[in-house]
Amino acid sequence: MKVLFILHSFNINGVLTQNFVLVKFLLEFIRMDCIYVCAPDEGAGLNLYMQLGIKCFVFKDSEDLNRKLDLQVGFIPDVIFNESLFSLNYVTPQIANKSKHIIRVHEELPITEFNGNWHSQFKNPKDYFDEFSNSSFIFVCENTINYYQEILDSVNINYFLIRGFIDEEKIASFAIRTESELDVDIKGFTILQLGTVYDRKGCKETLRAFSRFLRGNNAPDAQLLFCGARRASDIEIQYEKELRSEIDELGLNDCVRVLRTTENPYPLIKQSSLLTLHSNSECFPTVFLEAMMLGKPVVASDVGGVREQIIPGINGFLFPCKDVEEQAKHFQHVYNNRVDWKAKSLIINELYEANFKSTKSLSDICTLLGINVSEVSYIKKFKDTYHYK
Repeated sequence: MKVLFILHSFNINGVLTQNFVLVKFLLEFIRMDCIYVCAPDEGAGLNLYMQLGIKCFVFKDSEDLNRKLDLQVGFIPDVIFNESLFSLNYVTPQIANKSKHIIRVHEELPITEFNGNWHSQFKNPKDYFDEFSNSSFIFVCENTINYYQEILDSVNINYFLIRGFIDEEKIASFAIRTESELDVDIKGFTILQLGTVYDRKGCKETLRAFSRFLRGNNAPDAQLLFCGARRASDIEIQYEKELRSEIDELGLNDCVRVLRTTENPYPLIKQSSLLTLHSNSECFPTVFLEAMMLGKPVVASDVGGVREQIIPGINGFLFPCKDVEEQAKHFQHVYNNRVDWKAKSLIINELYEANFKSTKSLSDICTLLGINVSEVSYIKKFKDTYHYK
């Protein structure tokens, strides 16, 4: 079987992480050896695929994609995975009519008042569903299905709920590192915001919540880390500059740091006290699955499919988007009860194991591909290297 993955970016983010896990699974466990991955721009994630020996290329537009596929002699994909609705913009009839399509819908939903609309620069979402009505659509959370339900009913397409997943094997092996191996000093009570440093992720709001938390507590051991400065665009560069300026204005340079995006954030997660995001829109954040697997509580804005991941009081807390005061209160609660939350690490991990195990999602995708995979044999092979608890 020949498979083509069309990404909307090679930049490291949650969507790329999930795609990389799927590609690695097909390569290592299904022994599928004809896989191409492409995207319309370069990014740090390109190196991840190349290290696996995956054939990759960058294209400019749909015509360039066609041309580069033609150069791959004899390569007509049996299946095309589109890792977003708007990556369908690059699929021309020349490609589309020859292949089965599986479209994974990761887009963050539009939130008018917070300007969280990813669709504004592309065509109407209904047009994608109409054009590819004979394809299979995968939604990674119920919230996205509910948002599109009226369209889905009107075009009568095949769609499935297959939740997002993470690289459990890599996390288990990479998370167990000593503090001395980290580029940053993890001490005391550490709040980690892991995600791209730019407006949609609400870094400035988290900074203000942290500042309010400090004003209300005697917490000399508290620090805030932002890990995810990609500088992939002028907008991201400007936002990071503004964030650093606000850190300076608040006099928090000693306890707030902004770190570059890393391929291995897992030691940071493992040694942090809690993870947070103040996003104005999300789909089904990969980072929260990673936090759960490593037994860490989450404090998150109640947007998108986040409420399908977080059970308040059990594995974290939700707060209304833009409510800095409420986010600060949750920081304070976890800080005041940090011994109890540390003791709940195993409970949080068990919640992940019971509800979000990657084997279920990967097996379901294989079923869509018509591949017979014994989940039992996969789990056995996987658990040989999966020792983390």
